[in-house]
Amino acid sequence: MEERNAQTALVTGATGFIGSHLVDELLAQGWRVRALVRPTSNLQWLPEDRVEIITGSLLDPACLKACLEGVTAVFHVAGAYRARSLDAYRKVNVEPARLILQTLTALAEAGGRSRSDTRFIFVSSFAACGPSPDGTPLTEKDPCRPVSTYGQSKAEAEKIILSFQDRVPVTVVRPPGVYGPRDKNFLVVFK
Repeated sequence: MEERNAQTALVTGATGFIGSHLVDELLAQGWRVRALVRPTSNLQWLPEDRVEIITGSLLDPACLKACLEGVTAVFHVAGAYRARSLDAYRKVNVEPARLILQTLTALAEAGGRSRSDTRFIFVSSFAACGPSPDGTPLTEKDPCRPVSTYGQSKAEAEKIILSFQDRVPVTVVRPPGVYGPRDKNFLVVFK
């Protein structure tokens, strides 16, 4: 547990359903947690006395640099699951990932390293791969065939993220539908 105490995580989307539960788990494991939140974010699920809150934008390079300095891992959970257009999805689901990875790369280079030591974990979606064409379970080696603009934006983000894997240690996670306490989306389905 002592080694974990030295680790700091940046969590984007920390005020959301998945992100707030991730923050709880990281804190329980002894991590220091930093959360980048929008000025309009509802902080009800964040224990502000235990989380370093930074108010800013995922599209602001100066803000990202300040957030990323000294972190061990970035859990990039922020994203939009509803938007009016593919461009609107890209602004939230694609561009921030690119900017975070560019910033991590620049910080490594400024430190005289060719590769970042900070792990980047991206919470994508099952929608990025799309349905199986023949019902056979898909693997990460199968081509993406998203059927929605949301899925397309997540697939595009994954492609960009993987293009950085020689400079930043990256992991892409594709959860299926997620529900539980604090969830507001699946609750409607169950009702």
